[in-house]
This record gives sequence, structure tokens and C-alpha cells, in this order.
Amino acid sequence: MDEIRIIFSDENFLAIDKPKGMPTVPLKNKRGGTLLESVSSLFPEILNVCGKNPWEGGVIHRLDTQTSGLVLIARKQEYYDYLIQLQRDNKIKKYYSATVRREDKSISGFPPNGIILKSNIEIKSYFRSYGVGAKAVRPTLNGSKDYSTKILSFSNDRVYVLITNGFRHQIRAHLAWIGYPIVGDTLYGSSIEDGFDLRAEKISFPSSTRNEIISISTSH
Repeated sequence: MDEIRIIFSDENFLAIDKPKGMPTVPLKNKRGGTLLESVSSLFPEILNVCGKNPWEGGVIHRLDTQTSGLVLIARKQEYYDYLIQLQRDNKIKKYYSATVRREDKSISGFPPNGIILKSNIEIKSYFRSYGVGAKAVRPTLNGSKDYSTKILSFSNDRVYVLITNGFRHQIRAHLAWIGYPIVGDTLYGSSIEDGFDLRAEKISFPSSTRNEIISISTSH
């Protein structure tokens, strides 16, 4: 497993490059080996932030264990509250890249759709838990809120997408729904068993003190 990288830090928040294979936060009754615990050894104040769950500290959003890339972590309660409100208002933009491959086989639980994968399209749905132990999700057209995955570009099996206030497995499920699961994502229908490559490459959001947009990428 690669080491974490601190991409950005100031008195308010951190932007951390999480390696593939590392959980973002611990489970409620299980500790060890997570991004939060690793970062808190350097910035212990992030554990004092009261988040959605008390064991998640100042983490603003989580990435799946096999997904790599940027995670925002607040160092102060007031900045956590600010970022969470931005997220609720769809003002935190998160850009991801992935390698996908066309799969013609049908996957159970997905409603019909006529979406064709190409650049500059938007995939929208609500979600429901699905499968044994609710380990997966499925898009549903019946819900109180739509979650949007915008395909900014698609070329040579690579997609670059934008989401704001995301749902668990949103990008993975949306891409599988239109017949292009992420390579190696067997939970969502990929026939290839390894090589999973979903990466959070860039995050942008309004500054709390200046009339500007903060933009952070893994290339910094």
C-alpha cells in the first residue's frame, strides 16, 4: 500500500491523497489502518471535531477503500460545519477519473435506461441498498433527491466525472447502470477481477473568507 500524501494544509483543513486499499475512517467498533488514524498521528486536533459519527472526526467525505485520491478533513469545528453546509448545498465539486469497459451482460436490480456513455452527459437517480448485507446500491427513479454524475469526458475507456453531494458507490453504480462498470469492479458487473481504478483527482469549493474558489488537485 502506498503512503498517504498531504496535498494541502492550513489552519482550517487538510487535503489528503488517500492510497488505494486504505479505509477512510474506522468502523464504529473497529480501529486500525485507516486514513483518519494515520493523519491524526500528525494532526491530532482532527479527532476533536464532532462529525456525522463521533469516530469519524473531521472527515468531510469518505472514499471507498479501493478508491484513491483526495479527502477533505477539517481541523476546526467551525470549518467542518462550513464545509458540510457547502456539501449540502452542492457547492463542493469533486472530480474523478476511472477506467471503464463495456459489459453487455445484464445486472440484476437496475431499472431500464436509454443512456449512452459519451462526453458531456448527466446521469441522475436516487439510490437504494441492494443485495446480501446491503453491500451494494442500485439506482432508483423513485426518491426524494436526485444524485448527479456528470460525464465531462469519455475517451479510450477513460472517463472523467464530476459529482457534488455524492451517495455511497454513486459513480460505480451509475457507470454500471449504463453498461460501463469500472474495470475490476466485480461488485458492479465487471468481468475483470483486478485493476480497479477510481481516483478522486480534484476538489474545488468557495473560500470562507475571500471571494474566490479554492481548487486542489492530486498533481499539486
